[in-house]
This record gives sequence, structure tokens and C-alpha cells, in this order.
Amino acid sequence: MPNKEMPIPEWLEKIRAINPEEACIGRTIDLQGEKNGPRIFLRMSGKTVSYQELAENARRAAGAFYQIGISRGDKVAIILPNEPEYFYAWFGLCHIGGIMVPVNTGLKGEGLQYILDHSDSRAVVVHERFWPALKPIYPELKKINHLIYQKESDSPSSPIPSQAILWEEFIETSPHFPSLGIKGSDPGQILYTSGTTGRPKGVIIEQARSILSGIRVACVSQSTSSDTLYTALPLFHVNAQHVSAWAAIMANACLAISDRFSASRYWQEARQFNATRVSFLGSMMSILYNQPLKADDLDNPVKIAMSAGTPPAIWEKFESRFGLRILEYYGTSEGGLLLNEIGGRIGSMGRETPLYEARIFDPNDNDLPPGEIGELVFRASSKTAKMVEYYKNQEATEQKVRGGWLRSGDMAYQDSDGYFFFVDRKTDYIRRRGENISSSDIERVINSHPHVLESAAVAVPSQLGEDDVKVCVVLHPGVSVTPDELIRFCEDRMARFMVPRYLEFYDSLPKTTTEKVVKGGLKRISGNTWDHSKRLRNNEKI
Repeated sequence: MPNKEMPIPEWLEKIRAINPEEACIGRTIDLQGEKNGPRIFLRMSGKTVSYQELAENARRAAGAFYQIGISRGDKVAIILPNEPEYFYAWFGLCHIGGIMVPVNTGLKGEGLQYILDHSDSRAVVVHERFWPALKPIYPELKKINHLIYQKESDSPSSPIPSQAILWEEFIETSPHFPSLGIKGSDPGQILYTSGTTGRPKGVIIEQARSILSGIRVACVSQSTSSDTLYTALPLFHVNAQHVSAWAAIMANACLAISDRFSASRYWQEARQFNATRVSFLGSMMSILYNQPLKADDLDNPVKIAMSAGTPPAIWEKFESRFGLRILEYYGTSEGGLLLNEIGGRIGSMGRETPLYEARIFDPNDNDLPPGEIGELVFRASSKTAKMVEYYKNQEATEQKVRGGWLRSGDMAYQDSDGYFFFVDRKTDYIRRRGENISSSDIERVINSHPHVLESAAVAVPSQLGEDDVKVCVVLHPGVSVTPDELIRFCEDRMARFMVPRYLEFYDSLPKTTTEKVVKGGLKRISGNTWDHSKRLRNNEKI
């Protein structure tokens, strides 16, 4: 099997120089506060926070949590927007060995209740704008003893729940707490997966992993104290946490965050923050690339875009249009890592690193040769890289890691030089007429149509067995295209078995807060679904 090793990178040398047990978040934030003092850590619209202020407020939060009875091993759910308070609560908990449970702010009802119950959270920190989702289920949350409530800054007179502690009062507690001998191997958070294949699973992430990830990203992105790392992703997501926030901290750099991703204002915000490094998920890049050309596209300070899932078809065009270089990588909440060097193989997720071995397995766990598509799997090869552990779910842990190999759930292949290439999510693979089809291959073709903004290809049951292909399409505003025109476009550019049977036009696609398309609800055939098999072309039924 290919194993073209990269030279020992700078980031690994730095990581190896650190005792993981000493890589504690609270201690690290204290040290960075002492070293950087008034240097700006965080920029937001109308707000700045220095490294010294970060350290001081984290200690105040630690004292406040300890005073209400939170200590080592206790879980606290955080339902906050992208605000400085997110860091104060998270890092404060780590000072005393508490465990943050970051909650997707879009959750409500039974999905929200499940995570709060399953995580055994003893307290919840919630922002006023998310209280309407929490309020109906709060009486049922028997394990939660404390509600800490952050008000909107522009609504000081609005009422607060009678059982709540106001954040502004909570944080004024004395910043003193006992030394609890916290170690880097102590959990820093339990991060719940999206639950696309069943109930969400809580990934236990040690404090050291955040710090070591920050070192790695800071080094490979060549970030220094003069850089500003910008993200529009939510802080409850590991990408914003590790690729942006912790990379900025370990580079002594500035972090800039916005409240949400907006394609229309993205580059304006990048200029406003003087951002030199940005972080993307692949769908965000497609959305930005499909925006109308502007005369000032090149007029931005960004030098490097760290990306997971850059569409190969737009890779070089994106770099040229916006005047930056793409640093591609692959990683999951559970672990596993691939890195592409700047200027590396176009379209590749990268090569394996000294932290993890990576392989391509067939369904029987056999190694596949270069060019063959199978499941991407990982095995930790360094003491600083640990395999996944799901909270209170040993069965899922054992299914995820079998025979020492972590199953990514992604289909990929490796070339003869050791570079890995993403094909599709295993659950999104389509089987039609005896052929395996990558939904992303179909989407790439559809998205290349000049009138298409984005699309999602899904499998729907076929009367003949196996699957038929449905494509859900969003057009650019103010343009139109007929189903027949789009089908002809596909027939000229893809194999016959890939041409979709069904088309449906949408105003927008359902997405997670990290801009991933939620495909489950798109598989329904409705009165708005156009069925190409009922049309005749060339006297032949398709």
C-alpha cells in the first residue's frame, strides 16, 4: 500500500515536546494571558477581548461554577451564540475539571431534551434568544440544578426566568477556586454528533486534544501573532473550536468571529477584520464561488483558506478569483487526520500524518490497492492521538473502532503517491442498475450549470430494485431552467446510469448550522417532483 511519508513536520516536533498530561486548558489560558496581556484575542462586531481579559474572565467563570457546586467531572450544557461568554464558560469549566457540553443552537423539543438528559448535565448556560426552545422542556430536565441566563445586550428590561441566575451577576463571583490537579487527559467537552445514523453520540474530547490541535493548525497554516483567523462557523462545532479558536490561541494571534455564515457579506467581514486566515467547509466554498463576480473579489487580505471538502472543480478557480491558497485537510470529531500541504495535490484531502495511519478497506476489512474505492479508516500511531470514546455508549464505540481501526463512514480512494481523495459519504452512495454512484459526482456536474446555485443528489427506491436518482436543485435568483434542459445538460456530461430520473426545484436546501445539506427529507416524491421516465426522448423511455 502507498505510504509516501511526509518529512517530520514542525507541528509534530512541537507536540512531541509537550507532555500531554500537562496540556490543560485552564493553565494554557493563564499562560497566554500573562504572555500576551493587552494583545487582542477576539474581535467581533463592536467588541474586542484581550488575552488578559480572556484569562481573567475564564477564572471568574471557574470560581462561579465552583461556587454553585460544579467540580471535576460535572457536565454543563452551553447554549450560546458566537459570543465571548462562550469562551469564558468553556475555559472556566476546564479550570475546575468541569466538562462542557456544547449544544447545537438549532435544536429544540425531543432532540434537545435527549442531549441534555443523556449528557447528565447538572447546569445549563443559555442565551435569551434560545430560551424559547429550552423553556417547554426545562421542567422535564430533572438532572439540571442550575439555569444560568445571558440576556440580549439590547434588551435589558426583558424579564428573565424566575429560576435563573443572570450571567452578569454569575460572572462577578470571586475568581478563586481550589487546585484540583487537572490533567490534559481530563475530558474538556462531550461533543454530540449530528445523529444522521441514529441517536446523537457524545464524543469525549480531552483537554489536551484542543491544545495540540491548535498547535498543529497554527503550524501548517503558518499562522503567527500578526495574523487574524476568521470563522463564521458556530462555536459549538469542532471546526470553529480547533481550526480557528485554538489555532489563534496557540499562534498568539487574533480570532475574528461573526454570528453566522452569510455569503453576501463574507468578504466584507473578512476585510473589516483584516483576516489573513479563514476556515471553510466545502459547501461554503461552493456557495461563495457561485456568488456573482465582483470587481473587488481580489481585494481582500486573506492569504490562506483552511478547508475541509473543497470541490475539486473549483479549487484553482477559487484560489485565482480570491487571491489566496487553499490548505486542504480532513478530520472528524471522533479522530483521524489527513493533511494536504499548501500547493499540494489538487482535489486531495491530503496524506496521512505521523499521528494516524490511514487505509482504504473493502467491506471485509481488506486493504484496497491504489485507485480502488472503499471506506477510509484510521489507526492512532502516536501517544498524542487517541481513538474515539462515546459517552455512555460502549456498543457504538466498539462499532466505530473494530480491530483497532476507526471507521470514518466515508468512501475514498488513495493514489500511488499516498494522497487520499474523497468520493462520498457511505450513507449517500447510490446503487443503480448494478453501478455504484457517488452523489457528489452528480452534484458536481449539476452545479457546473451556470444557472444552478447548488444541488443535492439522493437515492430513492426504484420499482426495479436498487435505487433511482433524485436531484434537488436551487437556482440562482432571477434565472430559470426547465427540467428537460437540465437533463440534456446531464446527458452530455455524465454516464447514462447517473442521469437523474427525478428533479425537484427548491428555494433553498435544508441545512445544518455548519452548512451541510440534510438529505433525509429530500427523498420524498411529491407533486412538485419532475419524473423524467415519463418523458420520451429519441423514442426511448429513459
